[in-house]
Amino acid sequence: MKKRKLVACLMAGVLVLAVSAGAAFESVNGYAAYKNGVKALLLQTNNVTLEGKFAVTVDGKTVTKANGTVATDGKNYSSDLWAEGSDGSKEESHEVYLDGVNTWYSGENAANKSYYSNEYDQEWNSRPNLLGYHEDDEMESRMITFLELAADSVVGDLKNNFVSLGSEDGLNKYQVEVSKQQVPALVNAGLSLMAYSQFSYTGYNTYHQDYQATFKAYYEKTTGQPFPQEIWDNYYEEWNDEWVEANQDAIDKFEEIQSDFSDIGYDVLEKKGGGVAYVKKDLSVDYYATQLDFYNAHPEECGDDWSLFIGKDLSLESVKCGFALDDKGRLAENSISAVFATTDAKGERHTLTLEGSFQASNFDSTQIKPLDVTGWTNLSEED
Repeated sequence: MKKRKLVACLMAGVLVLAVSAGAAFESVNGYAAYKNGVKALLLQTNNVTLEGKFAVTVDGKTVTKANGTVATDGKNYSSDLWAEGSDGSKEESHEVYLDGVNTWYSGENAANKSYYSNEYDQEWNSRPNLLGYHEDDEMESRMITFLELAADSVVGDLKNNFVSLGSEDGLNKYQVEVSKQQVPALVNAGLSLMAYSQFSYTGYNTYHQDYQATFKAYYEKTTGQPFPQEIWDNYYEEWNDEWVEANQDAIDKFEEIQSDFSDIGYDVLEKKGGGVAYVKKDLSVDYYATQLDFYNAHPEECGDDWSLFIGKDLSLESVKCGFALDDKGRLAENSISAVFATTDAKGERHTLTLEGSFQASNFDSTQIKPLDVTGWTNLSEED
């Protein structure tokens, strides 16, 4: 959760700065063009296809990347998303809301040709625009006004950074670059505060060397009985509704023991006042004061947790933003590259780069197609 929060905060800061960085002139040739293009896309469009990608690199190494396509025709919606971590792990998800039926599946489902579906209220899913913003909603109207003023307030001296790249394929293209010296002090002060709040936060995190093996050892040690593999397979690994209903008493006892097992790491952290507990297969617990200490000892357990490199300080070094508007002034393309300087909990410095881009197409002509799950098993019907 903390990692997702950090990503959201960073991206929000970059986007606000990117919008503000376009403030070359208070005219249709500069800041106003960009801001109006963003508003036209998000607040005045409900039929469009968006394709985008995002990547995070630390010290030149890509630690996570994602790409996907999202499309809507106003009433129906589809999304296809892929993500990959530095450890080679891959995830994907596919989902469609079409004519009152929601269908979705993950990469794991695709491997065994299974999916889920359920009916939904079409009126509920209808959106007046991409943000779902309603002009007659006073709260939402005031929020939009606030966001505009927040972007305007960061402009500062960034009035001569705007460059027109001319027209190409019916799009008017622009570019804005912000150097380290031009980054508003307010932005870096906020980033520094955010980094330190993460660094100084004392969490309660527990990892297991091998959860099933460790829990099995605990179960057999405390009960003197063989580990109930049948419960694990039908309740924990894959939900078997009929089996669960017939074996609820055994499951309740299983959950009590599992709850006690969870306390092994927590009890250590309670005494220490936070940190990281690593429960090993022999039920011994190794303690680490910080997440970074745990990462250094067990990098295999942390995967692509790049947020570990953000500790004592964080500042924005540079931003490069390119965008294009169509003949109706809508934002049709946008790319942002932001480079940050970070200092981790050990005082070591790193370079963190966030890169993202998207293209908007098929305005007013997007058509949502159903997922092709012909011959696949509908797990919702089985459940």
